[in-house]
Amino acid sequence: MKRVLSFILAFCLLTSLFAYSAAAEGNDWQDKLDDALRYKISEASDDDIISVKIDLIDIDSAEADRRLLDVVGYTRAELKEFAMYMQSSIEHREDIDKGYKILAKMYEEHISAVLSGLGITDIRYMSDGRYLFNYSREYAYAVVCVQCGQIPEIARSADVLGIFDMPLIEAPEGKEFLYADVFLGQYCNMYGLSTDWLQYDELYYHRDDNGEIDWALIFAEPFISAPWIFYTVTANRVLIKDGWESPFTTGYAVYDVKNDKFVDTNYGKYYNGQRFDPGEYPGFIRAFDEYGVKMNNSFYVNRLIGDVDLDDELSIIDATLIQRCDVHMRDWPQDDLIDPKDRYTEFDPLTYYSDFNRDGERDIIDATMLQRYVTGID
Repeated sequence: MKRVLSFILAFCLLTSLFAYSAAAEGNDWQDKLDDALRYKISEASDDDIISVKIDLIDIDSAEADRRLLDVVGYTRAELKEFAMYMQSSIEHREDIDKGYKILAKMYEEHISAVLSGLGITDIRYMSDGRYLFNYSREYAYAVVCVQCGQIPEIARSADVLGIFDMPLIEAPEGKEFLYADVFLGQYCNMYGLSTDWLQYDELYYHRDDNGEIDWALIFAEPFISAPWIFYTVTANRVLIKDGWESPFTTGYAVYDVKNDKFVDTNYGKYYNGQRFDPGEYPGFIRAFDEYGVKMNNSFYVNRLIGDVDLDDELSIIDATLIQRCDVHMRDWPQDDLIDPKDRYTEFDPLTYYSDFNRDGERDIIDATMLQRYVTGID
């Protein structure tokens, strides 16, 4: 009888140990979640939808280098170096653009495959080739919508970083932003999931013949400096600024409402695979001249070509001053000459701020062209 009792007790003990081990193994995923997410799951039903950020492993670096070498002849690290310095960036702009496309495709394939394997189909947005040269991250991630009941399975295969609350951009008092949520949906993953880094504004809305907004002038820039100076001309504005930061080269972009896309207003030939053509957006040049004002201290120069009296407007007064200087009734202002160190190929042959027609000379023709522009005779 004692043997039988001992056997029964041993069997029960082993069964309990196996049950405890299975329960512990079944709940091991909870240790990978933060307190907020664990509490959310405990209070919700399995069918409740939740947005979470999932951390995924990076793409295969060796395979990335192989593809890059085959197409552009440079490794990921080499392209990163080009992108870090202004002169190299310009010299290798086409290589950087091609590299962006290659890595963006690899990220898309990689993340889609991982998420598909986890049974996730509702993807809000994901990191992709925007991190093409790993400025700040060494891994990929995605923000996804899932049922709470899916969390245990997902957490066993990937790191669930926590609940994702959509960041907000608050408009100043008396103003309403129309496209801030659209911008966040496409770009807030660039610098993490906070908007503390961001200066955002909607400067101008253009309406078509039916009175509907067809494009908007946007300014969006992080409060992050960069170790280079960028020079360009947009519309009639000379822009010289600190850094060449994402999401847009000088901070300005057009939001194409009908095509639901943001277009960088830099005229550079190679920027994320597209070239900005102001002719595609009626009224852009005049709108940018008026509303593309200096937004913050990252701009060393934001000056209108033709603005001789420095009031940040183009007027008949400016045209008159150019005329008077041309006939030697007064001296040309010293600040009319663009500092040689502030010139770049995109400025050629621009040497003077009074050179409105950009032919390399400052003369009566500039005054005439400026008068026509100011009075609406294009």
